[in-house]
Amino acid sequence: MSACNRFCESVVHMACRQSSFEVVNYILSHVDSDKWLVDDFGRTALHDACWRAEPRFDVVTLILDKNLDLLRVEDVRGALPLNYVQQDHWLQWCAYFFHQKERYWISLK
Repeated sequence: MSACNRFCESVVHMACRQSSFEVVNYILSHVDSDKWLVDDFGRTALHDACWRAEPRFDVVTLILDKNLDLLRVEDVRGALPLNYVQQDHWLQWCAYFFHQKERYWISLK
């Protein structure tokens, strides 16, 4: 599962950008989550999941469940994964994170 093309994009990268939940789930279940691959621009699978033409929050959830720290990984241009989200989808992404707040962030009281 660590095979890459000439741009160092792995199967995981391409699946997160183009494939269904089932395909991404299968691939991620066979990848060592401690060794997240980056492409030649330093992008992770989460960058690619955020780059999709239409959001797939089920795929994003799969990735974040494996490694929440990927939200803070910058590529070589200094862009975080959420910088790749299309502006037309910002409202959907805000709603997604609002509904995931208890899953990924503990409540400070």
